[in-house]
Amino acid sequence: MILEFLYSLSTEKYGLNNHVLVPPFSVLMSILLLIGFDYQGLRIIKFFYIREIPTWLRYQIPIISISLFCFIFFLMSLFGYFSRPVAFSFAFIILISGLLRVILNIKEIKSKLQTYKFGYEYFLIVILLVCFFIISASPITEVDALDYNVGVAIEILNTGAFPAKPEWFHSRLSGSGALPTAIGFAVGAEQFGSMVQFAGLFAIFGILKHYPLFLNQKNIKNFVIISFLSTPVLIPWITTPKPFLLPVAMTSLAFI
Repeated sequence: MILEFLYSLSTEKYGLNNHVLVPPFSVLMSILLLIGFDYQGLRIIKFFYIREIPTWLRYQIPIISISLFCFIFFLMSLFGYFSRPVAFSFAFIILISGLLRVILNIKEIKSKLQTYKFGYEYFLIVILLVCFFIISASPITEVDALDYNVGVAIEILNTGAFPAKPEWFHSRLSGSGALPTAIGFAVGAEQFGSMVQFAGLFAIFGILKHYPLFLNQKNIKNFVIISFLSTPVLIPWITTPKPFLLPVAMTSLAFI
């Protein structure tokens, strides 16, 4: 099934069904892509950051990596050089790095999960984060995203260039935020765009939790975090590949 999908990507295709794998493979691909971006971002940060990486910055690494690569690919797409083979090759490398990171660190992950303990005051926060992750792993159903976000991503893969069609009015509303969706579609990862929004949410959570931005009282921090995670507008923002929470996370990072 996966080989058949990869073969179909060698030709010009339109329609969402021609660019995504069936569940649960699309979700697994999206998770591995996110882990791979985190791994590549960690290497970039370690190259430039001589000191030990603080905890709050560790939460920002996925969005820094995704934003950096998507900025480069957006420039390539403006000149027509982000073709389907280029997108697939890059996404495949990220997938392999994510898979290797999971395999090589599986023992460390198990030991951390077994030894990690959190108090009851964190229980609601963990539940909210898990629920948001599950929501981000759902198929794309938001009408605007299905129109121009998905459409622009597919157009970029088919032509290698960002669309400039005057008759396609809604395509003008899209920007570099379509690149994560295009990278995901290159390997059949439908949910990757939504998971990028979850990565933005997780980055903001890391700032609120670990950055000494306000009073250090634990109860106050937990109250602020729960107030943020229980904001109703986050639900529609995290169910779509439209770039909502990723820019908010980058703005928050720039602010601190």
